[in-house]
Amino acid sequence: MKIEISKENWDALNESIIIWATRARGVEFKRDCPLCRLDTEGDCSACPIALFTGKTGCHGTPYFDWEDGLDDTFYAKKELRFLKKVREACVVKKSS
Repeated sequence: MKIEISKENWDALNESIIIWATRARGVEFKRDCPLCRLDTEGDCSACPIALFTGKTGCHGTPYFDWEDGLDDTFYAKKELRFLKKVREACVVKKSS
Protein backbone atom coordinates (compact mmCIF):
# COMPACT_ATOMS: atom_id res chain seq x y z
CA MET A 1 0.00 0.00 0.00
CA LYS A 2 1.27 3.46 -0.91
CA ILE A 3 1.55 6.36 1.51
CA GLU A 4 -0.60 9.24 0.31
CA ILE A 5 1.01 12.67 0.67
CA SER A 6 0.18 16.17 -0.55
CA LYS A 7 1.73 17.58 -3.71
CA GLU A 8 3.49 20.12 -1.48
CA ASN A 9 5.10 17.31 0.57
CA TRP A 10 5.96 15.42 -2.63
CA ASP A 11 7.80 18.48 -3.94
CA ALA A 12 9.55 18.98 -0.59
CA LEU A 13 10.60 15.31 -0.57
CA ASN A 14 12.11 15.72 -4.03
CA GLU A 15 13.88 18.89 -2.92
CA SER A 16 15.28 16.96 0.05
CA ILE A 17 16.56 14.27 -2.30
CA ILE A 18 18.39 16.91 -4.32
CA ILE A 19 19.96 18.32 -1.15
CA TRP A 20 21.13 14.87 -0.01
CA ALA A 21 22.45 13.99 -3.48
CA THR A 22 24.57 17.12 -3.27
CA ARG A 23 25.79 16.21 0.22
CA ALA A 24 26.54 12.66 -0.94
CA ARG A 25 28.94 14.15 -3.49
CA GLY A 26 30.79 15.83 -0.62
CA VAL A 27 29.36 19.30 -1.17
CA GLU A 28 27.77 21.03 1.82
CA PHE A 29 24.32 22.34 1.06
CA LYS A 30 21.75 24.40 2.93
CA ARG A 31 20.96 22.69 6.19
CA ASP A 32 17.25 23.37 6.56
CA CYS A 33 14.93 20.57 5.58
CA PRO A 34 12.17 21.38 3.06
CA LEU A 35 9.88 18.86 4.78
CA CYS A 36 10.46 20.40 8.21
CA ARG A 37 9.65 23.85 6.80
CA LEU A 38 6.17 22.54 5.93
CA ASP A 39 5.61 21.16 9.44
CA THR A 40 3.92 24.18 10.99
CA GLU A 41 2.48 22.08 13.85
CA GLY A 42 5.86 20.64 14.84
CA ASP A 43 4.50 17.11 15.09
CA CYS A 44 5.66 15.56 11.78
CA SER A 45 2.10 14.33 11.21
CA ALA A 46 2.15 14.90 7.44
CA CYS A 47 5.86 14.23 6.88
CA PRO A 48 6.44 11.35 4.46
CA ILE A 49 9.50 10.27 6.48
CA ALA A 50 7.44 9.99 9.69
CA LEU A 51 4.65 8.22 7.83
CA PHE A 52 7.19 5.76 6.39
CA THR A 53 9.07 5.04 9.65
CA GLY A 54 6.25 5.52 12.13
CA LYS A 55 8.60 7.78 14.12
CA THR A 56 8.87 11.55 14.43
CA GLY A 57 11.87 13.85 14.22
CA CYS A 58 13.71 11.77 11.58
CA HIS A 59 14.29 8.96 14.08
CA GLY A 60 14.74 5.65 12.29
CA THR A 61 16.77 7.29 9.50
CA PRO A 62 20.53 7.75 8.89
CA TYR A 63 20.13 11.49 9.52
CA PHE A 64 21.53 11.57 13.06
CA ASP A 65 24.64 9.58 12.11
CA TRP A 66 25.28 12.16 9.39
CA GLU A 67 24.59 15.05 11.78
CA ASP A 68 27.02 13.56 14.32
CA GLY A 69 29.70 13.89 11.64
CA LEU A 70 30.69 10.23 11.75
CA ASP A 71 31.37 10.09 8.01
CA ASP A 72 29.57 12.85 6.17
CA THR A 73 29.66 11.36 2.68
CA PHE A 74 28.92 7.79 3.76
CA TYR A 75 25.88 8.75 5.84
CA ALA A 76 24.72 11.31 3.27
CA LYS A 77 24.62 8.47 0.74
CA LYS A 78 22.68 6.31 3.20
CA GLU A 79 20.19 9.13 3.81
CA LEU A 80 19.84 9.65 0.05
CA ARG A 81 19.06 5.95 -0.50
CA PHE A 82 16.61 6.07 2.40
CA LEU A 83 14.78 9.11 1.00
CA LYS A 84 14.50 7.42 -2.39
CA LYS A 85 12.86 4.43 -0.67
CA VAL A 86 10.44 6.80 1.05
CA ARG A 87 9.61 8.38 -2.31
CA GLU A 88 9.00 4.96 -3.87
CA ALA A 89 6.50 4.25 -1.08
CA CYS A 90 4.59 7.50 -1.64
CA VAL A 91 1.95 8.72 -4.02
CA VAL A 92 0.45 12.21 -4.34
CA LYS A 93 -3.09 12.44 -2.96
CA LYS A 94 -5.67 13.06 -5.63
CA SER A 95 -7.62 16.29 -5.26
CA SER A 96 -11.23 15.84 -4.31
